[in-house]
Amino acid sequence: ESGWLVHSTDGGETWSAPVVFDQPEKTNVQLATASDGRGTVLAVWRATTRDEIFYSVSRDGARTWTAPAAIPGLYARAWEWTRFDAYDLAVDGAGVFHLAAVARRTLVSGPDDESDGLYHLAWDGTAWSAPEVIFGGEGHAEYPRLALTRGNQLHAVWFLRDQEFTEGGQY
Repeated sequence: ESGWLVHSTDGGETWSAPVVFDQPEKTNVQLATASDGRGTVLAVWRATTRDEIFYSVSRDGARTWTAPAAIPGLYARAWEWTRFDAYDLAVDGAGVFHLAAVARRTLVSGPDDESDGLYHLAWDGTAWSAPEVIFGGEGHAEYPRLALTRGNQLHAVWFLRDQEFTEGGQY
């Protein structure tokens, strides 16, 4: 498994060759990407066989990429627990990338980890901010989406799966 990115610089008339995100293992899923419109592109994903959430950066319009690195202080929920984790990226007017990630803050061995939640992080081009809880209440956040208005007003929405469905299997 791997994430693929193709992009167009002419309104969809032509497309780039695929950029394949298959590192650090070929079990990568849930790729999210965003561009600041000035040549920097950020990609975020997870591997089904690892705890870390990874990112890579291109500063030349998605032609070359940095080696994958783990986002500090944030971990993917175990693939066996749920396959509905997702990530979303948005870029504000100052060029700061914002990430909404369903994740956990600790490496524990169960689906009832109290650090399980929806987190916000910002990447300023050199470093990630500390993960900030958007939602950590009862239930499981899934499928977050971000939107920006007026250049710097960040909005987040997500689906909330009630606790009563945790034993009901995948859906």
